[in-house]
Amino acid sequence: MSFKSVEDFGIINYSDVLKHILAKLKKRGISILVGIDEIEVSDDVRAFASVYQTLIGDDLDISLIMTGPPSRISDLQHEKTLTFLLRSNRIYLKTLDKMSVEDNFAMAFQRGNKTISPLVMKRLIEGVNGYAYAFQTIGYYAWEQSKNDINSQVANGVIELSKSDLYQNAYEKLYTEISSTDRKFLDIMAQYSSSIVPISYIVDELKKSKNYVSVY
Repeated sequence: MSFKSVEDFGIINYSDVLKHILAKLKKRGISILVGIDEIEVSDDVRAFASVYQTLIGDDLDISLIMTGPPSRISDLQHEKTLTFLLRSNRIYLKTLDKMSVEDNFAMAFQRGNKTISPLVMKRLIEGVNGYAYAFQTIGYYAWEQSKNDINSQVANGVIELSKSDLYQNAYEKLYTEISSTDRKFLDIMAQYSSSIVPISYIVDELKKSKNYVSVY
């Protein structure tokens, strides 16, 4: 059963139970941190957030950290019953820096007695391009697809496998969740020869006014 359905049936009053537990922990100097990954608006999240707000109001030592795409965090904070979350601090994660990526790869490969040349290492780092998910998939495939040496052939295969994962598990989902007009914009931008797409090109392709395009 879910958090929400349990409360609806009155099987457990989580608010009272958590108050009792947290009050005892506070006396012992213990604080609680609740972590929720890949957050999204749901009945369970609404129910928990309501209880959390009550616990904070009672000055109990509980903190909450949630992770997810900016759009989902925004949806959550603007949910009618959860607007108190607007007062919470939002931290935007930066892209991974190349030096950290190289250091972590080098240490992992060294522990596994795997050799890799500087040029191949550079190829893997460029494939990561600062993206945390790509860092995980490229590191995983580089380890799994190699025996003792991570050579250029392995690296090329690793990059392709990682791209496949990114499209299947991330990009495809993001693409399907946006509006049809947003998808048109992306399709047009993807056809341009450079990574920097001038607005004039989009205006011409969409056959819309510059004011219309500027909104997006």
